[in-house]
Amino acid sequence: MACSLKQTCVIEDVTSVRKYLFPVRDAGNEQQMKDNDADGWNEDDWANNWENDNEDNSKQKDENDSSDDQENNWFHKCQIAFSPTYDLLVIGYAGKIILLAAKSEGHSARSHGTRKYKIATQMEISEESGEHITSILCIPLVSLKKTSHGSVDWSCIVVGFSSGYIRMYTENGALLISQLLHESPVMEIKCRTLDHHSHKTGISTPDQPDEVTILYGDALVLLEGFSLFQTLRACRSQVALAAASGGMTIEPPPMSYKKWRLTSHQSPISSHISPGVLMPDPFNQMKTASILGGYSADIRNTAPAMSCFIATGTSPFTGFYYAVEESGSTFNISPNSTPTRNSNKLQSKRKRSFNDPTWDIARKRHKIDPISNGSTQPHLSHVALAVASKLKSALYSSASRWLAWGTGAQSEPTQKQKPKVELGTPLDIRCGMPDPLRYGDNIILAPGAHLSSSALAATTDSLGRVILMDVSRAIALRMWKGYRDAQIGFMRVFDDAHRSHRHHHHHSHVDNEHRSNIRRHALFLLIYAPRRGLLEVWTCINGPRVGAFNVSKNAKLLCPGHGMMGLNTSTMSSTVSHTFQCCLLEANGQVREIKIPFHLALSDANSKKARDMHLLKKLNLILHSKKRTGEEAVKILLEIRISGMLRQALEKLLHTRKIGADTFRSCITAIQQRLKEGGALKKSDSDLLKYCQEQINLIDLYEALQKLNESGMSSAATEKTVLEDVTNVDTMSELLHMTRTESTEALHSIACFHKSQHMPRVKFEGQEKPSLDVAEFLDCFSFQDNLSRKADDVSEPHVELRTTERTKSAKLAAFLFHSSLFGSTSPDDILFTLNGSIDLKPRIILELLFQHWLIQDTSIINGLTNCLRKLYDFIESCRKKSSNVSTPNSESIDTSLSSDIQSSEDSINLWEWIREDICASSHSTIAAYFLAIVARGVAIAANTQGDKEEKEDSDDGDGWEKMQKQEVDENSIADPPSYQESCTEQNTKPRNGDWETLWIDVEKWNLFIHQLEDSVLINTSIKLGKTKRRVSASKEDSKDNTTDDKTIEQSDDYVNEGVSVKDLLSNGPGYMAELVSHSICELDIPPRLLQKNVELDNITVSLTDPQRAFLDFLHQTLYVKFPYSLAPDCLHSHSFWELMVEWNKEPLEISKFITAIDHLRLVQEDPHSRHGLAVMSWRTFVTKRYAALAKLMDKVGKAPKDRLCRKEVGISDILMPSFCQACTDILQIIADAELDTIPKQVASNTSGISTGSEDPWQNVTGKRSIMDMGRAHAHAHHGLVQHNMHLSFIMHATMQFQLRGVKPLSGLFDRRGKSCFGLDLTTQDPSLPNPDTMEMPINKARQHFLTKVVSAAVQQLASHVHKKEEISSPLRLHMTDQECRLELEKWIETAVHMASEFHISSEKVKLHHVDELFKNGLDAIGLEASVTVSDKEVLSSSLVLIVGQRLSYILLHANPDDGVIMMSRMSTTLSTWIKSQDSTLLKKPDVDVSDTLKLSRTVLTMMSETNSLYNMALSLEEAASTMVNRFK
Repeated sequence: MACSLKQTCVIEDVTSVRKYLFPVRDAGNEQQMKDNDADGWNEDDWANNWENDNEDNSKQKDENDSSDDQENNWFHKCQIAFSPTYDLLVIGYAGKIILLAAKSEGHSARSHGTRKYKIATQMEISEESGEHITSILCIPLVSLKKTSHGSVDWSCIVVGFSSGYIRMYTENGALLISQLLHESPVMEIKCRTLDHHSHKTGISTPDQPDEVTILYGDALVLLEGFSLFQTLRACRSQVALAAASGGMTIEPPPMSYKKWRLTSHQSPISSHISPGVLMPDPFNQMKTASILGGYSADIRNTAPAMSCFIATGTSPFTGFYYAVEESGSTFNISPNSTPTRNSNKLQSKRKRSFNDPTWDIARKRHKIDPISNGSTQPHLSHVALAVASKLKSALYSSASRWLAWGTGAQSEPTQKQKPKVELGTPLDIRCGMPDPLRYGDNIILAPGAHLSSSALAATTDSLGRVILMDVSRAIALRMWKGYRDAQIGFMRVFDDAHRSHRHHHHHSHVDNEHRSNIRRHALFLLIYAPRRGLLEVWTCINGPRVGAFNVSKNAKLLCPGHGMMGLNTSTMSSTVSHTFQCCLLEANGQVREIKIPFHLALSDANSKKARDMHLLKKLNLILHSKKRTGEEAVKILLEIRISGMLRQALEKLLHTRKIGADTFRSCITAIQQRLKEGGALKKSDSDLLKYCQEQINLIDLYEALQKLNESGMSSAATEKTVLEDVTNVDTMSELLHMTRTESTEALHSIACFHKSQHMPRVKFEGQEKPSLDVAEFLDCFSFQDNLSRKADDVSEPHVELRTTERTKSAKLAAFLFHSSLFGSTSPDDILFTLNGSIDLKPRIILELLFQHWLIQDTSIINGLTNCLRKLYDFIESCRKKSSNVSTPNSESIDTSLSSDIQSSEDSINLWEWIREDICASSHSTIAAYFLAIVARGVAIAANTQGDKEEKEDSDDGDGWEKMQKQEVDENSIADPPSYQESCTEQNTKPRNGDWETLWIDVEKWNLFIHQLEDSVLINTSIKLGKTKRRVSASKEDSKDNTTDDKTIEQSDDYVNEGVSVKDLLSNGPGYMAELVSHSICELDIPPRLLQKNVELDNITVSLTDPQRAFLDFLHQTLYVKFPYSLAPDCLHSHSFWELMVEWNKEPLEISKFITAIDHLRLVQEDPHSRHGLAVMSWRTFVTKRYAALAKLMDKVGKAPKDRLCRKEVGISDILMPSFCQACTDILQIIADAELDTIPKQVASNTSGISTGSEDPWQNVTGKRSIMDMGRAHAHAHHGLVQHNMHLSFIMHATMQFQLRGVKPLSGLFDRRGKSCFGLDLTTQDPSLPNPDTMEMPINKARQHFLTKVVSAAVQQLASHVHKKEEISSPLRLHMTDQECRLELEKWIETAVHMASEFHISSEKVKLHHVDELFKNGLDAIGLEASVTVSDKEVLSSSLVLIVGQRLSYILLHANPDDGVIMMSRMSTTLSTWIKSQDSTLLKKPDVDVSDTLKLSRTVLTMMSETNSLYNMALSLEEAASTMVNRFK
């Protein structure tokens, strides 16, 4: 693996950036292009100047080249700063600045790691006249939040100007701080932060604080990182508050800094670095003291700590400045503020902060040495003199203002004054590298400089040299020549692998734990030569060049040299670093990051390891290319020298698909030949030879098996299906030692299963002709040698089957056994081939065999007899092979047992393994069923053949010869009992000791086979339930005519559709009913068709083919086979719960809720279960939506609209009446349960309740069935149920008739009744409201609500009778006219009943009902309903008004001309009364006059003569009679 340049970022719009920074230049270019386009064709000029064509072209070419260079070099004039976290890019020129933020473009950009920089802010930031940008720095600040601790919070942009100002901005361009620190241009700004990787190096060094250094021409300013971090955070908060409130920003808090005045003549100074505090080692300290003070000089206990600064310039070329930590003046931005205190260890050593100018005067008079440690203190007289001088100046200036001496100055306009600038502490150069002809351009510091005693730095100069120097010793270490205008950078690379050092025994545990986290690291120097367009990577210090790249000549190498500010030692080890070290910015906007592998620092270019790793990478590229050849791979493999690398390359080759076996063989043979010709072999070479030999053996095995598969599948005979072969019964009985009854039952089971398969299915790849690539075949095996074995394993190297994923092992199993099981290949040929190449254990062979067998349901059905015979031969051969193994190191079939078991016990363990581990957990029950039958036949045959045959079989050895089957004399030895015989004890033949053991095992087989047979039936019902989905899927596929020939890979979810015996035994007694109920719900079977007494031939319901097939299978097979587990009550209970679960997932499918209630009603034999299930479903699924609807309706005061219903309840407004009706029905089921008549039945079959289980399923464990849970549930409180039914009726009526002005909770119930709706139905002694003591407003509201319901029902009934156009109502969506009329009449009856439930007068509701009937013109129904009214006087008085209203409509509106004549003949009292009646109160005023006459006569019969309206009723009857005679 070599160095690489990876593109990580790109500037999206470079042209816009250039145009903003250089508008005049771009405008000139555009104008020039327009002028060129505007030039016309001048034939004379062309004719006169054709001789000068070549000269003009050359000049034009030179001008174009120069313009191109200028076009690409524009950003070299700019100041560019890159955030170390890649989130921000800052470009500045003159007084303008552009901030570009990194953003990812969709999923693809994030997956490839490429970001795009888009312009976030562009602005003019120069504030002084003639001011321009001279330096930019971008500092990311660490987040202090707990949720994002250690990541970047925001980035601060520090900008230096030619005026000396330092301004700091946010990433959005908001100004935070602006300060003049020195009156000269800012030359450079650099930052040093806490090294994030310092804890990985294992070197204990003092913590270096964060700091920002600002270089001027003759001064150096240092900003302490801790105080700067806090100040920036505070300023950013103030700016954000000011922006939010719209007010003015507050002055920034004081920021401390140190300033040194460089008194040397190194000017002009171009660049600098700050390595930090340097501590001299004790030897140098003692040496210096001895030179200065002699042999007896005093030596301090601690060496003085000095801050080192290195600057580049001239005379000397590199200068070293040292400042003792106690020296240097510390100033604040605000002169009147108190100094801030730094919390780091080095700043705590300072005893004094020099903030007062008085102290400067005293220091100058006392002549304190700037490099001294501050031990000499000034005299008190000097301090007093300085204070007096300052007071004198202050008094003089104040007196001049008092005496109006400064009036002339006041008349002038005020000018902006520059703030006072401190001079700083003088700092002289101590040493340097003198070279008069050399001018230093740039200097950079290597990362982790404080972690080593020899910190490194690199410089560039005017002579084209790059010099690597030792900072601590101030010497040059190495020089590179020929790099003019070079740009340099450092990169530190860590080893990818955590390699702990080996320790001696005397090392402590803590030391070992500390050293185990140490990671090796290497330092590389990057040199970019723009004149040659070359980027080089060199190893420090004296290493070779390890990488070189041809890049653009107009690029810029950016090395921030710092990380995130604000980190500390407590959080540094837990923070993940996301910063970069160096990147290359090209003129087209591309940003490339340099990737350097660690191993390049370990050796030179001639290293074998580096060369082999390069070849390994090249081989990997060749293997992944489309045009790969075996010759190239062989050539590369032969060039690799190290055995470990060679084996790794060979493994890569062998695991590459679509490469032939011949290529693999040639590569391995070439490697073997080279190793053998090399002379004496090392241990690694001998292991590689063994590995190659085993791979050759595997390739030979693959080719042999491939030939067997091709010959076996090509000559495979077509077999009849099991349903067409009549001789299968006798064949199975003879081969598998089965009775004829058992064979018949087995064929019946497979016939039922065969019917469920007659549906369109997807054809999967590999079902007909399995294929396996040679690379996939080799990947299934692993070579166990010294490198891969455990430490305690002393066995010889060998090949083992790799524990791979299920899909790979399934392909391998199909490749090994498919041609034998379902083709013409003999099992003996397969086993002989396997034994000749590799030594696989019998258990592994059987595992692969069973794995392939258990997914071949369809193939087994199509060729049952042949498949069973082949499977029988495989199991018998493996059993004999396992019994013949007698060596101490060999294993039996069951490796978990002890190694000293006998061969007979091995066979028993084999059968238990097949039963419990293979068949019981298989979801392909039909294949597991016949596998168990075959295994039982082998077990019976093995125990009945005798010792002689066992001995003959054991003498065969490892040859695995073809076995001859011997017939057993059935007359001499009794057959083992069948399952029915073992259950009924019908077999009374004598038994000896051997047969006791055999019969016990056979009874286990019989029980297990019976369980498998039952599981086949359950899986058949599951498949029948899924045929509806398959048919719909096949219809959709048939519509698509553009399907291609690509096959679909086999899915485990499709194969494992059923359940296993283990699932049925461990999921509780109700699991069978749960599975069958799921199929019932899938097929949407009507609930009443599940009853046992239903005759399917006489039903009137139209059924689909899947439904009829399932019902036939249920009534004819399942009810007979499972009389208890699949009783109708069990199916109804589980179907009810299944539908409720599905409805809860999809609330809009309200039909599932209604069908579930129909299932619950049919649970007739166990009222306790029905009651418990209703209560459980109410609490689990219904009560939340029920309460949400009540609250919503109470909030809006009417029937809510569709949007609110879907938002709050999840059901549309059209389906809401059905939901309310279903709630009422389920509450009615709870209320109607007669629980006292039948006691609870937990697990008995009394009272006709089917709660038992069949004989094979007596030992079922797991969860309780849903019926048991319902039976054990607590009873609901009847009063609380009735209370909820009242609310359900109110909500149902409101939604049904779209009533307004209804608030169910606050308007129709008091506070106590409202609080009871949140209680569980099983709450005992709830505080229910007393209807007799209900408040009068509540009773009036209830009566008003009932009358509104009656009015709405009568109005819909009238519209139905009169055949009027009505608004679409949910009531008539799925009802006939007769059903709709009956439903409306039922609503009226329920309203009358609810009046008695509310303890209010039902007579008023009845009166209102009759009144509404006559107002709507339903006289016939009204006369029938009037019989139910007890108070005839009140009714007659109300009906008289209706008669008058009808006559008023006829006389005044329908026939006004005749009405005038007829009213003139009436008495004045009658005509006046008729005119006063309002006919608009009638819903149907145009009623026949004869009906009105009948109504008036009915009123006379009801009304007594003492009634005040009796005379008026007589007059109305006479008037109606007259009108009838006139309008005939």
